[in-house]
Amino acid sequence: HIDFVQDFGVVETRIPQLDLLDEPVIKRMKPATVVEQDCGLLRAYALMLQHNLHDIPVVSKTGELVGVASRVDIGVAILSAWSKVE
Repeated sequence: HIDFVQDFGVVETRIPQLDLLDEPVIKRMKPATVVEQDCGLLRAYALMLQHNLHDIPVVSKTGELVGVASRVDIGVAILSAWSKVE
């Protein structure tokens, strides 16, 4: 049963079909927007804005996930570097 969704502020009153709830996530996934770990901060932020993302997966050259960067992470990094410029 999915009564727990109300704890997350969901106002939906209908219960989805059970076969939909059992469907593998991969069938609903879209291709991920990712950045490589050596991507510049401004490019990563621009991609996040373009795709309306609050977080973006960061991958190695081989495509392995190495972390997740948030808008806050990138903003703090940009602002901290900005204050060092004289």
